[in-house]
Amino acid sequence: MSSVLRRRFCWRCCCFFQFGNEGAIGGWLALFLTQKIGMSPASSIFLLALYFAALLAGRILAQVLLRSVGHGRMLFGSVLMGLFGCLMLAFTTNSFGAVTGVLLCGAAFSAVLPLAFERIGDRFPYFRPGFSYGIFFDCPDRGAAGAGLDRAGTPTGSAST
Repeated sequence: MSSVLRRRFCWRCCCFFQFGNEGAIGGWLALFLTQKIGMSPASSIFLLALYFAALLAGRILAQVLLRSVGHGRMLFGSVLMGLFGCLMLAFTTNSFGAVTGVLLCGAAFSAVLPLAFERIGDRFPYFRPGFSYGIFFDCPDRGAAGAGLDRAGTPTGSAST
Protein backbone atom coordinates (compact mmCIF):
# COMPACT_ATOMS: atom_id res chain seq x y z
CA MET A 1 0.00 0.00 0.00
CA SER A 2 1.44 3.37 -0.96
CA SER A 3 2.08 6.07 1.60
CA VAL A 4 -0.71 8.25 0.18
CA LEU A 5 -3.27 5.48 0.59
CA ARG A 6 -2.00 4.72 4.09
CA ARG A 7 -2.28 8.40 5.02
CA ARG A 8 -5.81 8.66 3.65
CA PHE A 9 -6.81 5.48 5.45
CA CYS A 10 -5.39 6.80 8.74
CA TRP A 11 -7.29 10.10 8.35
CA ARG A 12 -10.53 8.29 7.61
CA CYS A 13 -10.07 6.04 10.64
CA CYS A 14 -9.23 9.04 12.83
CA CYS A 15 -12.36 10.92 11.74
CA PHE A 16 -14.53 7.82 12.07
CA PHE A 17 -13.40 7.10 15.62
CA GLN A 18 -13.46 10.76 16.67
CA PHE A 19 -17.03 11.32 15.52
CA GLY A 20 -17.93 7.96 17.02
CA ASN A 21 -16.54 9.09 20.36
CA GLU A 22 -18.56 12.30 20.35
CA GLY A 23 -21.76 10.55 19.33
CA ALA A 24 -21.32 7.58 21.64
CA ILE A 25 -20.79 9.72 24.71
CA GLY A 26 -23.67 11.97 23.68
CA GLY A 27 -26.02 9.02 23.34
CA TRP A 28 -24.78 7.01 26.30
CA LEU A 29 -24.02 9.57 29.00
CA ALA A 30 -27.46 10.17 30.52
CA LEU A 31 -28.21 6.46 30.87
CA PHE A 32 -24.74 5.78 32.28
CA LEU A 33 -25.03 8.50 34.92
CA THR A 34 -28.49 7.35 35.93
CA GLN A 35 -27.57 3.70 36.25
CA LYS A 36 -23.99 3.81 37.54
CA ILE A 37 -23.93 6.84 39.80
CA GLY A 38 -27.62 6.88 40.66
CA MET A 39 -28.27 10.43 39.49
CA SER A 40 -31.80 11.51 38.82
CA PRO A 41 -32.80 11.58 35.16
CA ALA A 42 -33.09 15.38 35.29
CA SER A 43 -29.54 15.73 36.62
CA SER A 44 -28.14 13.32 34.07
CA ILE A 45 -29.85 15.21 31.22
CA PHE A 46 -28.39 18.44 32.63
CA LEU A 47 -24.92 16.88 32.52
CA LEU A 48 -25.57 15.79 28.96
CA ALA A 49 -26.38 19.40 28.10
CA LEU A 50 -23.20 20.42 29.93
CA TYR A 51 -21.22 17.97 27.76
CA PHE A 52 -22.55 19.55 24.57
CA ALA A 53 -21.94 23.05 25.99
CA ALA A 54 -18.32 22.08 26.73
CA LEU A 55 -18.06 20.70 23.19
CA LEU A 56 -19.34 23.98 21.74
CA ALA A 57 -17.20 26.20 23.98
CA GLY A 58 -14.16 24.05 23.27
CA ARG A 59 -14.67 24.37 19.51
CA ILE A 60 -14.79 28.15 19.82
CA LEU A 61 -11.71 28.17 22.07
CA ALA A 62 -9.87 25.79 19.73
CA GLN A 63 -10.30 28.24 16.87
CA VAL A 64 -8.61 30.93 18.96
CA LEU A 65 -5.85 28.64 20.23
CA LEU A 66 -5.03 27.23 16.78
CA ARG A 67 -3.32 30.52 15.95
CA SER A 68 -0.80 30.26 18.77
CA VAL A 69 -0.50 26.59 19.76
CA GLY A 70 1.11 23.97 17.56
CA HIS A 71 -1.34 21.59 15.97
CA GLY A 72 0.47 18.47 17.11
CA ARG A 73 0.65 19.78 20.65
CA MET A 74 -3.06 20.62 20.67
CA LEU A 75 -3.98 17.19 19.31
CA PHE A 76 -1.76 15.43 21.86
CA GLY A 77 -3.24 17.51 24.69
CA SER A 78 -6.75 16.74 23.48
CA VAL A 79 -6.02 13.02 23.40
CA LEU A 80 -4.60 13.06 26.94
CA MET A 81 -7.44 15.18 28.29
CA GLY A 82 -10.04 12.95 26.61
CA LEU A 83 -8.40 9.82 28.00
CA PHE A 84 -8.31 11.31 31.49
CA GLY A 85 -11.96 12.46 31.23
CA CYS A 86 -13.13 9.01 30.08
CA LEU A 87 -11.18 7.34 32.87
CA MET A 88 -12.77 9.71 35.38
CA LEU A 89 -16.22 8.84 34.07
CA ALA A 90 -15.46 5.13 34.17
CA PHE A 91 -14.23 5.09 37.75
CA THR A 92 -16.24 7.84 39.44
CA THR A 93 -18.77 7.14 42.14
CA ASN A 94 -19.97 10.68 42.80
CA SER A 95 -21.34 13.67 40.94
CA PHE A 96 -18.14 15.74 41.24
CA GLY A 97 -16.18 13.14 39.28
CA ALA A 98 -19.00 12.90 36.75
CA VAL A 99 -19.10 16.66 36.17
CA THR A 100 -15.31 16.83 35.87
CA GLY A 101 -15.21 13.88 33.48
CA VAL A 102 -18.01 15.30 31.35
CA LEU A 103 -16.33 18.70 31.08
CA LEU A 104 -12.95 17.17 30.26
CA CYS A 105 -14.43 14.88 27.60
CA GLY A 106 -16.38 17.70 25.98
CA ALA A 107 -13.41 20.05 25.94
CA ALA A 108 -11.04 17.36 24.71
CA PHE A 109 -13.18 16.08 21.86
CA SER A 110 -13.92 19.62 20.67
CA ALA A 111 -10.45 20.41 19.30
CA VAL A 112 -10.23 17.46 16.91
CA LEU A 113 -12.87 18.64 14.42
CA PRO A 114 -11.29 22.08 13.79
CA LEU A 115 -7.89 20.42 13.43
CA ALA A 116 -9.26 17.91 10.93
CA PHE A 117 -11.13 20.54 8.90
CA GLU A 118 -8.05 22.75 8.79
CA ARG A 119 -5.92 19.87 7.53
CA ILE A 120 -8.57 18.92 4.96
CA GLY A 121 -8.91 22.55 3.88
CA ASP A 122 -5.15 22.86 3.37
CA ARG A 123 -4.98 19.68 1.28
CA PHE A 124 -8.24 20.19 -0.64
CA PRO A 125 -8.82 23.93 -1.22
CA TYR A 126 -12.25 23.37 -2.81
CA PHE A 127 -13.61 21.42 0.18
CA ARG A 128 -16.74 23.07 1.57
CA PRO A 129 -17.77 21.55 4.92
CA GLY A 130 -21.08 23.42 4.91
CA PHE A 131 -21.98 21.88 1.57
CA SER A 132 -21.17 18.34 2.66
CA TYR A 133 -23.00 18.83 5.96
CA GLY A 134 -26.01 20.08 4.03
CA ILE A 135 -26.08 17.01 1.84
CA PHE A 136 -25.65 14.45 4.59
CA PHE A 137 -27.58 16.02 7.46
CA ASP A 138 -30.13 18.44 6.09
CA CYS A 139 -31.46 16.52 3.08
CA PRO A 140 -32.66 13.45 5.03
CA ASP A 141 -34.54 15.75 7.41
CA ARG A 142 -36.14 17.62 4.53
CA GLY A 143 -37.04 14.36 2.85
CA ALA A 144 -38.83 13.14 5.95
CA ALA A 145 -40.60 16.48 6.40
CA GLY A 146 -41.59 16.52 2.74
CA ALA A 147 -43.17 13.10 3.13
CA GLY A 148 -45.18 14.27 6.13
CA LEU A 149 -43.07 12.35 8.66
CA ASP A 150 -41.12 13.43 11.70
CA ARG A 151 -37.61 12.11 12.42
CA ALA A 152 -38.95 8.92 13.97
CA GLY A 153 -41.02 8.18 10.88
CA THR A 154 -44.33 8.97 12.58
CA PRO A 155 -46.90 10.70 10.34
CA THR A 156 -47.27 14.39 11.19
CA GLY A 157 -50.64 14.77 9.54
CA SER A 158 -49.54 17.27 6.89
CA ALA A 159 -47.55 16.25 3.89
CA SER A 160 -45.95 19.01 1.89
CA THR A 161 -45.76 18.71 -1.88
